[in-house]
Amino acid sequence: MWDMCDGEQIAVPINTLGQPVGPEASKLSTFLGTVARNGEMAPLTFVDWFAMPDEKKENMWQFVQVLINKTFVLKWHVDKDGGRNRS
Repeated sequence: MWDMCDGEQIAVPINTLGQPVGPEASKLSTFLGTVARNGEMAPLTFVDWFAMPDEKKENMWQFVQVLINKTFVLKWHVDKDGGRNRS
């Protein structure tokens, strides 16, 4: 993901619960994991999410939103009958 060409995007299907599904879902999950393990964004000095300053949480959220919008295309997963798949 980090070495993708500009403008290249990954299509990730999501189910009716808004959860990523399919083979590309792991790429989104991996990306979010790298953000959570980033020592500057989520320092280990805060062992409780509620103790982390709101500014840190907001910075992390903004970073995730920008990169998700740039890199991932989230699409409802539709089954062959035209209905939304509940997988």
